[in-house]
Formats: sequence, C-alpha cells, structure tokens
Amino acid sequence: AVDIAGSDEQENMSGPYSDPSTLIYNYDRMVEIGACRDTSGAMQVTVMQLPGGVLTDADFIACEKDTFLRLDLNMAALTDDHFITPWEVYLKDGVHTEIGPGSVDQDLDTMGIVMDTDGADHVSYTYEIESIRYYPEADAYACISSAVELPLSPVVVDLSRRPDPQILVDGEARESFKVCNYTATLVLDPGNGTLSSWSVPAGSVTFSPGSGQDEYQVSIPDNSDDYGQYKIYARSDAGDCAGLDSIDLYFFEQPADAYAGEDTMLFLIDKVQLRADPPTAGIGTWYSTGGSGNIEDVNDPNTFVYNLGMGEENTFRWTVENGEDEGLCTTSQDVTIVLRNEVKRYNGFSPNGDLSNEYYVMQGLVYADEFSISFLNSLGSTIRTINQDNIDELVIDPSLITDGLREDEMVIWDGKADNGNLVSSGTYYFVVTFIMYQRDYQTDEITGTDTYEFKDYVVVVRE
Repeated sequence: AVDIAGSDEQENMSGPYSDPSTLIYNYDRMVEIGACRDTSGAMQVTVMQLPGGVLTDADFIACEKDTFLRLDLNMAALTDDHFITPWEVYLKDGVHTEIGPGSVDQDLDTMGIVMDTDGADHVSYTYEIESIRYYPEADAYACISSAVELPLSPVVVDLSRRPDPQILVDGEARESFKVCNYTATLVLDPGNGTLSSWSVPAGSVTFSPGSGQDEYQVSIPDNSDDYGQYKIYARSDAGDCAGLDSIDLYFFEQPADAYAGEDTMLFLIDKVQLRADPPTAGIGTWYSTGGSGNIEDVNDPNTFVYNLGMGEENTFRWTVENGEDEGLCTTSQDVTIVLRNEVKRYNGFSPNGDLSNEYYVMQGLVYADEFSISFLNSLGSTIRTINQDNIDELVIDPSLITDGLREDEMVIWDGKADNGNLVSSGTYYFVVTFIMYQRDYQTDEITGTDTYEFKDYVVVVRE
C-alpha cells in the first residue's frame, strides 16, 4: 500500500497474476483507528488469459498469389469466460511487419495473406507470428501476446513472380485481332518466363515460328468453313509458376474479285438490270460513281437501275467487302458503264436523186445484236421487212449520201417494197424490234436477251 499525501485514498498494484489456476481475486479494504476497524465491500478482479498459437505449415514453394497460412491456437487450453474471440493475428516475414490483421475464432484456423515479390523474380520470406491480441468488451486495453511470448514456428516460403505474358500485334497488347487472311502474325512477350505452349483450339489451327524474335504464324486452312473466330492462349513458365494470356483472332475470307458485268449500251428505255457476280464471301454493294440513276436494291447483284441520264455515261460500281475494322477485305472494283441513248430516227426522206435525204437512216441501231424493222402502208399491210440478216441486200450508192454516214448510223430503207418496186409518196408506219444479248463474261456464251420495241412513222417524198 502506498499512502497518498493529504488524502486517505490509497493505490494498490496487485499481481502479477501468473497462476493459471487462480483467475479470480477478491479484495477488501480495511480501515483501522485504534481498536476500531471498518471493512469495505469486496472488489473482484477477473484475470483474462493471454492468447497464443503457432503456424503449422511446412516450408513450401509458391508463386505470387493470395493464399492462407494455417494456425494452431491455444483456445482449448484456456478457461471459459477468461478470454473472448475473435483474436487478431499479425505476422512478419523478415521484410514486412504487421501483416494482417487476420481475424480467427477457433483452435484450428487460417489467416489469409497476399504473397508478392515486389517486382523481384524470386524472393524468400520467413513467416512468423508477430502478435496475437483481443479486446475485452468495454475495456480500453488489449490482451496482447508478442513474439517473445509465443513459441517459434517459422514457415519459409520461396516465392517466385508469376509470369505475365502478353500476346502482341504490331507491338501492342490486344484483346482481339481481325485479319483479312488465313494467317495472322503474333508476337509473344513471355514476361519473366519462357514460352511453354500455344493452345490448340477446336479447328485446324497451326502454329509455326515467324521470321522475327518470339514471332509466330497462326494459320487456318483456306476453306470457307474454317474462317471465323478462334480463342488463342499462350502459356509462359517461370519455375513452378505459369502465366496465361489470350487473344480472340478473327479470320475473314478474301472474296473473289468483284465483277460488275459488261459495259452496256441502252436504248429507248431508262431502266436496265445490272448483272454482277454474287460475292463469294461478304456483302456486295452498288454505288453510283458518275452520271445519274437510281439503284433499286444496292445489295442485289442483279438489281435494276432507272432514271438514267440521257446521252451520258452512267457509271455504277460493284464493291464486295467482307470482315470489319483492320480485318476488312475489299476486292478490286469493276465498273459497268451504261450509255443511255435513243435510237434516233427521222420523220421522212426523199429518194428522188437530188442528193438530199436519199435514204432512210437510223442512228444507234448498229449497236443491236439483232433487229427487225417492218414497214407498213396506211392499210396496215407489210411492204418491206429489214433485219440484220438481209440488210446487206439494200443497194446503196454512197455518192448519194452527203458527208457520208456517222459511225453509229445505218441505212435501213431505200424506199422500195419487197418486190423491188419503189413505193409511192405517202406516210408509212414501221415497227422496230431491237435485241441485245446477255453474255457470260468468261465464256462469251449468250445467257439471255433484252428486247425493246417501238413504233413510229416516216413520210416518203418523191417529187
């Protein structure tokens, strides 16, 4: 007991309480004056027991990762009501201190830790318990067992840094890569490891060394069924550690060269069917690149165009594309030129030998593959029929054609009937059938015909 000057209060530091069999102490305060004694009510001191435990893992080799260490705690050896849970466990590893806390509440428990080499390829850590503590309810102090009060139970961990490989395309790490080809070039940066293997996904995928360092060619067969998406994995090993990286490869088939059809000379109508080859892969699209005209369906290789410009080059381009982004395949682009002209004819001629309008001439008919013209009198009777087979039977005197014929002009009537007699002056009617061939651009075989027909009249003047 220590007297406090000027007061009848006393402080008393009891203990130490080192006997585990005696955990409750009762104290009385007695005051004596002469023969008089006064005893206060009893004060009870309850002793809380210190926590303890050891690490139970054997030494091991590991990679950087989140893991746990096993603990064997002394809770079962303590007396009920003289400790509380959970306990907080702090570790040290020879480099870092106060690792934790880990919260534990049973004899056999685990503590999660994060093992990191801090950038080194390899490091060795010796894990030990630095302290175990708990906080009694409503008390401002902690029951703490420090390292010097705990049994030694070191666990040595030889830790290696996990490789972080990267699959590169053009020097850049990518999650995906699209290529217009059946071969893609990849480069593997193995990180702090070495390449262990490439994955072999479903399908006929092959890997072969490229020309550069750590370069590889990834290939599929050049078959339509093999084009598509593939998930490619690469594994890099460093000791017992392995790292993975992956990339989605998209292979797009290069379509055959686009063919837009033959250049077309069109007469009499302002609508024509375009005839391109369907795309072998991807989607074809028509574009107007010159002149004028409306495209009915831009993705139909055999679509129609209408409202064509008169007497001008109306140009349409058939472009076939397959793929997307950096993997976009585009064929060479063929062009169809549609020249829309009328078959030009005149309302009359005068076969009288005066060197003016001696023959009936039409402009543009020379471009027909087949044609037929029937001339009729006012009664509707056919008096002469001219076609591509008999037009050479016309007897034409070039000296009677002033300035000659233009390249696209043709004499189609000399004013005579089928019997060879000259027809009389008057108005005659005619029907023209104009046929253009559709041809296969490779074999030049006729695959169809376009037929146009028109009617008009001509005046014959002999005086």
